[in-house]
Amino acid sequence: MSAAEPIFAVNEKCVCLYQETVPYEAKIMGMKEVNGIQHYLVHYQGYGRRHDEKIPFGSNRLHKGTVDEYRRANGIVDDDRRKATRTPKTPKTPAAPDTPVSPITKSNKRKGPGRRQNRVKPTPVPMDFDEQGDEGPPAKRVYNQTTEFELSPPLIQLLNDDWLMVKQLQMTVKNHAGPSIDEIIKQYIRTISVNNEELREFEDGENHETLDIALIHSARSLVDDFNSDLGFRLLYPSERSQYNDLVQKEAMASGVSFEEVGYFGFRASAHYGIIHLVRLISRLPKVTANVQINGGRMTNIRIGISSITEFLTNHMKTFFREKAHYRSQYEDDENEEAENSI
Repeated sequence: MSAAEPIFAVNEKCVCLYQETVPYEAKIMGMKEVNGIQHYLVHYQGYGRRHDEKIPFGSNRLHKGTVDEYRRANGIVDDDRRKATRTPKTPKTPAAPDTPVSPITKSNKRKGPGRRQNRVKPTPVPMDFDEQGDEGPPAKRVYNQTTEFELSPPLIQLLNDDWLMVKQLQMTVKNHAGPSIDEIIKQYIRTISVNNEELREFEDGENHETLDIALIHSARSLVDDFNSDLGFRLLYPSERSQYNDLVQKEAMASGVSFEEVGYFGFRASAHYGIIHLVRLISRLPKVTANVQINGGRMTNIRIGISSITEFLTNHMKTFFREKAHYRSQYEDDENEEAENSI
């Protein structure tokens, strides 16, 4: 069959591979000739028209059937089901700058994970935040897990309050309402006792052996995981339009397409703070269940996660100001950054 002959009909539902790898439910909205080549006008189900694509006839990105059928036919594991992210692979977490976010003294310098102050019950782990079901607050959804992923009571309370604000009170988490994840992790790294030579070797990929260096690697791996996960795992449905608008704004400022903005320095971790970071940590037991897919990065994260959660707990008052973190879903957020800077 010639590549110029259509095999899909207008209004036919199909599977489209986002960025040529991630299967997504789509619909053929029409057909159009572009530069002498016939294209399908493809719409991703559940997303705005701004994400529609023109895909040439004969492309191997379009497949008959449903996403589940495609996944079964290609042996894709259900536990690693991933909807398309809004951004490509992001740059590595940057090194800490010379100017600290807040002063760190010798008394609170961290030489390792340390001993946890309190033993708590197994951490509540929310199902994917983007799922439509309303299963109740996170504390009611608990997975059996090892103690390395336990959240402290203050972080558990933050998760439950977050669910209440977003799901019950129709609120949305503001961007830039407090220190960003990048800033939080940079401040955490400054509490780890490493000398300049060890840090240089780490930056050059020469030294990942010592515990302190491993803690730095763990923290940066956590941020990398956040930047790859945010668009499809850590947002409630009501928060998606805010995220899409943010990425679109960054893309326009860089003069690139929505899909390419990640290659030009966009990092979700520069815009979101402790709330979304704790959401990510709460999901780690579920993510690590698929070690075949996520083994490398997850191994790095597991090394220092208890140290990171302890740090977040100790600095809750610095990183989280409840009233400043939420706004009504129906309010205009165009001046959000200006308001938060006051």
